[in-house]
Amino acid sequence: MANIVVVCPDLPYPPNSGGNVKSYFLMEHLCANHDVALVSVTKGGNEKHIPAMREALPLTAVITEPVNKPRSMMNFARSILGRQTLNEFRTWTPALGPRAEALFGSADAIVVDHLEVMQYVPKQHWLKTVFHTHNAEHVLWQRKSEISTSLPEKLGAGLEAKRIARKEAEYCNGVAATLAAPADQTALETGGATSASFFRTYHLGDDSKLDLPDVQWTDTDAMVFYMGTLSWEPNIDGLERFVTETWPAVLAANPTARFVIGGANPPPSLMEKVGQTANIDVVGFVDDPEEYFTRARVVVAPLRFGSGMKLKVLEALTRGTPVVTTPIGVESIDAVDRLHLMVSPTIADMAPAVTELLTDESLWTSLRDNSRTLVRNRYTWDVVRADFDRALAAVTG
Repeated sequence: MANIVVVCPDLPYPPNSGGNVKSYFLMEHLCANHDVALVSVTKGGNEKHIPAMREALPLTAVITEPVNKPRSMMNFARSILGRQTLNEFRTWTPALGPRAEALFGSADAIVVDHLEVMQYVPKQHWLKTVFHTHNAEHVLWQRKSEISTSLPEKLGAGLEAKRIARKEAEYCNGVAATLAAPADQTALETGGATSASFFRTYHLGDDSKLDLPDVQWTDTDAMVFYMGTLSWEPNIDGLERFVTETWPAVLAANPTARFVIGGANPPPSLMEKVGQTANIDVVGFVDDPEEYFTRARVVVAPLRFGSGMKLKVLEALTRGTPVVTTPIGVESIDAVDRLHLMVSPTIADMAPAVTELLTDESLWTSLRDNSRTLVRNRYTWDVVRADFDRALAAVTG
């Protein structure tokens, strides 16, 4: 049993978003085998969840500090002056590091959960640090730069991509072990990280859904379902384009179809577009998606930019509800178009695939069965935990 300190950019509780689900399940695994302390920034009043988190996880210590720095041009300029990436600046508070210093010094291993909190770990402790990347973040910004039609936004995103790539390479090359999904490892190496410290990981949801019975075509209706974090820019961008570019074509071919969007705090820009389009319901935060996975005939994940594995895609594949997405939606997932899911080159091109799955029971059933088999064979928490333990052993022996 080792003394482990986990550093997070927000409380890993409740596990109600893609990043938090992965963080929580890893914390649960660590707590079952080691003495674990948590060092974390809190955002948006999340410190209210600390008592419930401590009931769920037997942590030896919890040290937190609140941070509230919005994404803005002013903060982007400040981050440049401070030689931090934008997300590092937005996650920085000078009070947290000194409070955690004793924990870092006595730890057998430090697990850093996300790029933006590596800055809290002094360099003398990097050789006992496992750097858990949730994505190759510079890729997200580079893709945003490539698709932007605003010159200032294009230049700013391109600059941020280069700054993040340098930080990612510095951190990956300095720590004892780096956990990254396959596509992210490739991207990180392209950005200058060496392969010496890499260990594989996947970003998964709740694989206990594999134990549930298969969804049946006869129990579904012409519902298309989306679930995601509606404050996340790639999700907002993709949804808005799906609503305006794709859904009208789906509706023209399927007049009774409905598009259901699950997620908290949808932005006004999205709600405006939804209000101008027929047969769309925004249902807010979905605590348990089972009702929608078993009633919806199609799950969509429209994305133009982003990076890392997409939990929303893995969740649907695990449940067996057929998915239509873009190539970015299947990164690091060994899924094949028309065998496990449907992949369209662009969001606008998703309409024929969605329409086909709404009407073709044979194809729908084939994707349901093949997607669940794929997840069962490759993407379970047993695999992730074993890979994580190997990375941790590189530090603790």
